[in-house]
Amino acid sequence: MAIENSIDRLTRAIEAGHTEAQTETGQTQSERDLAAQEGMWLWAKVAAAVAALMALLTFIGIILIWRTLEHTRRAADYAGDMADQARLATEAAIAASDAGREANSIALQGQKVQLRAYVDIASADIAVEDEGEDGGFRTVIGLKIKNFGASPALGMQWSISGAYFPYPLTVDLQKHPQLGLGGSGDMPPTGEADQVLDFTLAKSALENVLAGEYALYCYGHITYRDIFGEEYDVPYCLFAMGNDIPTNRMRQYIEPAKQQDRA
Repeated sequence: MAIENSIDRLTRAIEAGHTEAQTETGQTQSERDLAAQEGMWLWAKVAAAVAALMALLTFIGIILIWRTLEHTRRAADYAGDMADQARLATEAAIAASDAGREANSIALQGQKVQLRAYVDIASADIAVEDEGEDGGFRTVIGLKIKNFGASPALGMQWSISGAYFPYPLTVDLQKHPQLGLGGSGDMPPTGEADQVLDFTLAKSALENVLAGEYALYCYGHITYRDIFGEEYDVPYCLFAMGNDIPTNRMRQYIEPAKQQDRA
């Protein structure tokens, strides 16, 4: 009996120890699970915080990139504006340069106009004398050539010819053979040169001239160059008819059509 009681007490002690051990083991496992859950929650919070921080940094990076692009665009626009302004400034400078050259050209042309030589016929007269019953009429045409300019006329050459043709002219006297009378040389400012054409006119021709059907023509060319190297060719044509003969007058010939245009 005593032995059985001892065995029962031992068995109950072992079972109680086993039960206590299981209880302690269950409590330890629960504590571990709770600690693990708490750790996971903590790391979840840390991960969420890191993710939020990364999102914030990403947002800030996007803002910075956008601002960089905006500044780049503004810089490009500014550079484009500067390029346009530079182009406009260049065009303005070119226009100013062209205007300056044009002004200089106009000024130089004005100086040339004021300083160059101007050579033309200053005066002309005609005299007709009776040389006798069968001798016809001696006709003398005198021209005065003058430099009206402020500088010398260089390398001057001039010719003078006379002709008896109907009035108005039906031929181009500048293309008509000339007599070859004339002169050459330089002429100073206000300088003058006299040229005389002397020929005999038949009585019938003089009657036609006095009647106004024909005219006596004096024509030729004056060529020269000025001190600026410009060359000039001055054609002239004078005539006398009718009342011009007794008054010793010669006039510049203008074609009737051009006279009507001037009127």
